Amino acid sequence: MGQDKALLTWEGQSLLRRTHALLTELKLPVRISVRREQISAYAHEVGAELLVVDGNLPIRGPLRGILTAHALFPGLDLLVVACDMPRLSAAVLERLLAARDEVRAARKEKGDILPDFIAFEAEGIQPLAAIYFRTALARLRKEAEENRLTETCPRKILTSGRTLLLAPRGEETLAFLNANHPEDWEKIRAMPEGSL
Repeated sequence: MGQDKALLTWEGQSLLRRTHALLTELKLPVRISVRREQISAYAHEVGAELLVVDGNLPIRGPLRGILTAHALFPGLDLLVVACDMPRLSAAVLERLLAARDEVRAARKEKGDILPDFIAFEAEGIQPLAAIYFRTALARLRKEAEENRLTETCPRKILTSGRTLLLAPRGEETLAFLNANHPEDWEKIRAMPEGSL
């Protein structure tokens, strides 16, 4: 992209602030994974108390941040959300949370096995708007710490894991449009207001 995607402006605020507001609207505790060089800019946007600085695991990319957050909150399942999806909505995230509640209830009532992850299947599995269950995170973290982790791409991990897949409804597929490249960003910005 050539710049930090989280700091792109969407409807008068950074994508980082927008994503934080979206999660806060759902009354979810929020922590933001950052690399050291992002601390100052992100602290200015949302406050330093929300930042989780990536740990020293021998891996790179989003999984490093996810596993760092898991190390700080090992007893929690994590709702992982990237901040480069300006069309992501509370309704989409509520569907993930509802699916999590359903599988937890099925486990309690019938002893069903929990999946490792819950994600949408929208032109491929969407690993950065997904639920990561703590048991799967603990296994991945242990493998990373022991240099036994053979895959670090979240999409590939969810593809090969026990993932409960949700199908997007109607315009929900637009929620997963992300700004990985300047042309992606321009395409998203050119979409009509009210899409999704």
